[in-house]
Amino acid sequence: MANDDQVPADAAPEALGDLVSASKRRYQTSEERAADVIRRAILAGTFAPGERLPQTELAEAMDISRIPIRSALRTLESEGLVRFLPHRGVVVSSLTAGERGELYELRAVIESHAIRRSVARATPAALHELRDIVDRVDDSAAPADVRLEARSRFYQLLYGAGNGVRVVDTIMRLRAEAGHQLLGARIGEYAHAELLELVASGDADGAAGFIEDHLRKVAQELAAAPPDPSEPTSG
Repeated sequence: MANDDQVPADAAPEALGDLVSASKRRYQTSEERAADVIRRAILAGTFAPGERLPQTELAEAMDISRIPIRSALRTLESEGLVRFLPHRGVVVSSLTAGERGELYELRAVIESHAIRRSVARATPAALHELRDIVDRVDDSAAPADVRLEARSRFYQLLYGAGNGVRVVDTIMRLRAEAGHQLLGARIGEYAHAELLELVASGDADGAAGFIEDHLRKVAQELAAAPPDPSEPTSG
């Protein structure tokens, strides 16, 4: 299984039209729908890091005005997925290798703390639901979109078992910001079922160490990666 918060390496990016069609089946405001479509497109690799997002074209593709598109992009900016740049407009966020390493270091601190609270407070009902989901997360034969949906739900439930909304939202934003930067890469592989068993057994130290070791390993691998010639340097 590929790195736990990104699109699997064998998954082809979804077409924007397919994402728009799927969004029509959900009952949302225009702004919520636009944010959902663009977010999914970024996380699925339809829009690559650094790619410009023309608001007029997005509005036409979704058959809505530019106002909800701009509001949706502001929401995604707060999630770290896009940036508003002078003279360029809105682009998909792109991080240097060093910034990606720092992001994983930050996640290691926050998530290892959060998992300890989840171990202490997870209910039998929450563990039962997590076990149902983990089979889909770790099923390499399942479609990529099914695994991504299951993975997101898995971590929302896992961290939500012992932490407040603000902590969970912060973790999920950091996961989303990290995930779309490494589309298709095979870094830091692990089975989610192994982590879940540590939680279910009440092993707070083991679960926290598992999360921390995994994320710090990814940070180290990113720091050791060859420099990308397209990335800015410090001069």
